Amino acid sequence: MENKSNEINEIIKEIEEKELEGLVISLIGSVNAGKSTTINKLLKMDDAEVSPIPGWTKDITPYKLTDNIYVVDTPGLNDINTTVSKNTEKYQKESDIILYFLNAATGLTKAEKEAFLKIRSLKRPYIVVLNKIDTLDNSSLNDLISYLEGELGTKKIIPISAKTEEGLEKLNEEIFNVLETEGKSILYAKITRNKEIIVKRWIKASAISAAGIGAIPIPGSDVIPLTGLQIALILKIAKTYGYKLTKESAAALLSSMATGMIGRTIFRELVKLVPGLGNAISASIAGAFTYGLGMAANEYFKRGMNLSLEEINKTFTKYFKVFRNFKEE
Repeated sequence: MENKSNEINEIIKEIEEKELEGLVISLIGSVNAGKSTTINKLLKMDDAEVSPIPGWTKDITPYKLTDNIYVVDTPGLNDINTTVSKNTEKYQKESDIILYFLNAATGLTKAEKEAFLKIRSLKRPYIVVLNKIDTLDNSSLNDLISYLEGELGTKKIIPISAKTEEGLEKLNEEIFNVLETEGKSILYAKITRNKEIIVKRWIKASAISAAGIGAIPIPGSDVIPLTGLQIALILKIAKTYGYKLTKESAAALLSSMATGMIGRTIFRELVKLVPGLGNAISASIAGAFTYGLGMAANEYFKRGMNLSLEEINKTFTKYFKVFRNFKEE
């Protein structure tokens, strides 16, 4: 148990350290490439200033979304004077991810190519956002993407239309993927509008990991103990929806769920499914339990921690069976 406690403490410590480091997302691109409009639709930035007038952003504008999460909007490339250019480069170097915007309607200029190559030389994570694809037909768009890949030397190009919202889900997913490798996906999940997509990815990944473990000890007939993986999952979900839990409170919450209606219902099923149960359950059950638990926790925090035990049990049972059926298939 001491080793398990240390494991959980390490997970919590890592999450907290990344949160203290903060998150900086920089938006770079030409005049009227749709930077602000795009980020407003991705993130919770309803108060961000948006204007269709070319050159509207005349200086660097950091939007503070939480105590340590910033989105930094920069002027169009053609508007940058020497002072602003230096400040822009400073933010680029400190960015956790740079979103470099291009306008599909106007193609790639020499200045845009040079600016991108400077950004790439900084060795910071980036994504090229090709906006306004609604102005092109499919053939022209494919040709443009191939051309950009060759000119820029990258395949990290996500075509979108901020106007029609085409491609925004894919962009959201790619940003998450980049920040996941940086250990800052929780920070991004806090500010994205469609946070549930991210939460469900965590739940699925945790369930697969639990299934890979192969067995979980069961000390008593009505108790399915919580693993470090499950406690870490519940902490991440809580933080995403704006709730701060300690290891102890997360463990207490999950223990209450597991030893209540959920625990009794599933344990009875386990006895039927696993002959000679003893002190371990099958990998598929471990995965299904984690999946159901995560989905129930998602509903619990999404609804402001206002979910009855009966509703929690229904949600858990539904997704426990979904995962079991999927594994069996």
